[in-house]
Amino acid sequence: MFLLVDTISQPAAFVFFDAGRKVALTEREDMAGKEFERFLARITESSAKLGLEPKDLEGIVCVRGPAGFT
Repeated sequence: MFLLVDTISQPAAFVFFDAGRKVALTEREDMAGKEFERFLARITESSAKLGLEPKDLEGIVCVRGPAGFT
């Protein structure tokens, strides 16, 4: 299972998909101004819905923002 994380867009997106690119779960959350508090919690909550632990992830895909700070 792979995880795509997009915190550039609002609401932020967390997408779990398999090696065949079949989406298992997509969740969105408005994190504007609270990324620090919610980022890891959202990943943990979403993973639990699929019965996944961190060791189950084959990779993490992150959206790169338009500036160095994103």
